[in-house]
Amino acid sequence: MINIKSVRYKPGKHGEWGGASVVVATIQSLNIHYKEDFTPGYFDLVFNDECHRSIYGELPRQVVEYFQATRIGLT
Repeated sequence: MINIKSVRYKPGKHGEWGGASVVVATIQSLNIHYKEDFTPGYFDLVFNDECHRSIYGELPRQVVEYFQATRIGLT
């Protein structure tokens, strides 16, 4: 059995998500403190849901491109 701990990201709450295998966040919540809470290499894989909407705004692009991870966009 695979043991995967997943948490919902809350800006600045390192103790709640620090040891998680999966961190779930909205682009809006990540925008608040993503550079303070995560290094560019923190994640191995980033899923971007509703990525077809992301091309229309600079904010989502900046957040997703900050991470040096494999990116998968879902639409």
